[in-house]
Amino acid sequence: MKKILLLLLLVPILIFICIFGLLQQIGNIFANEDSQTTVVKTCKYDWQTKFEDEEIEKMRKTAEQYLIDKKYVNAVLGIYSMDKKQDVAEIGKKINKLIEYAMEKKMDYDVMTYIQAYKFTADYFDYLRNNNMEHSLATAKTYQELDRNKDKYKENDYQFAQLALVSMSADCQMGQGGLPLDKNTYSVTSGFPYRSDGTFHAGLDLGVKYGSRTYAIEDGEVMIAGTGCPPDGGYIGNQCGMDDMYGAGNYVLYKVQKGMDTIYILQCHLSEVRVKKGEKITQGQLIGLSGNSGNSSGAHLHLEIHKNVVAIGADKNLVNPCEYIKGLCEVKNEE
Repeated sequence: MKKILLLLLLVPILIFICIFGLLQQIGNIFANEDSQTTVVKTCKYDWQTKFEDEEIEKMRKTAEQYLIDKKYVNAVLGIYSMDKKQDVAEIGKKINKLIEYAMEKKMDYDVMTYIQAYKFTADYFDYLRNNNMEHSLATAKTYQELDRNKDKYKENDYQFAQLALVSMSADCQMGQGGLPLDKNTYSVTSGFPYRSDGTFHAGLDLGVKYGSRTYAIEDGEVMIAGTGCPPDGGYIGNQCGMDDMYGAGNYVLYKVQKGMDTIYILQCHLSEVRVKKGEKITQGQLIGLSGNSGNSSGAHLHLEIHKNVVAIGADKNLVNPCEYIKGLCEVKNEE
C-alpha cells in the first residue's frame, strides 16, 4: 500500500519535470533558429572589386591585357599594391605561367594559392598535392621552413597571399587578426559570461553557417582534438564530446604560452576537426569546420578561454573573448 501511495506522489512530479524540460528545449531551439536568420556576407574573392587606391585601379586594363584569364586580375593588382615599383605586365605573365602549369598537371587551386605560388614558385603547387594539403598560413609557413632555397625568403613571405588579399578588400581578412571565423560571416548568439536570460555562460557563441571555416586565434599546441560526434546531430542535453561530460561535440582544445602564463582555448561544436593532438598550430590556421555537434541546437561556434587552468564550462580564470580578440564582437548581437 505504501508503495502505491509513493508512486502516486512521484508520478505528478515526474510529469512536471518532463514537461518543464521539454518546454525549455523548445524555447532554446526557437531562440537559436531566430539567431540563424541574420548571417551576413561571406568573404569571397571577386575579380571585379574596385580598389580605393586610384593608382592601383589605373593598372586594371593593363593587367587584364596580359592575363589569359581575367578572374586573376585582382590577384595581379593585389601583388602590385604591395610594391608599386613592379611591372604589372610581368606579374601577369608570371601568373599565366602558374595557370598553365596547374592546367597541365590537372591541379585545381583557389586564387589565394596562386598568389602564394607567385612568391614560392610552382613548386608550392607540387608540395600541396604531394602532401594532400590546402593552402593556409600554417602550410605556407611549413613550406618556407622546409624549402631548400628558404634563405631567399623574407621572414613573413609565408603571409604573402594573405597580405595581398587584405589589400584587395578590407572586409576580407581570412582568419587574420586572431578571428576564429571569417569576418562578416557570423553574429553573436549567446554572450559572455551571461546569456540574455541571465544564465551563466563560460564562453561566447557565434552563430555561423554550417561548415564555415574555423581558425586558430593564436599560435599554440593542440592538447586534444575531440572527434566522434555526429557533425549535425546536436540537441539540448546531448553530452557527446569531452569525455561525454560537457557536450562539446567535436572540438579543439589548445594551449598558448604568454610569458609566464598559459592560455587555454576551446573551440567546439564542430562538424570537422582538421588538426591532431600535439600539432603546432599557427594563428589563422584552419583547424576545423563549424557544425552542430554535442549540446547544441543549431550551427555555431562556442569559443571559451581560460588563463592558467583548464576549467571547461566553469567560472574559473575566465578570459573575455571580446577583449582578447580585437574586433571579434564588433558585429550585431542576435541574443
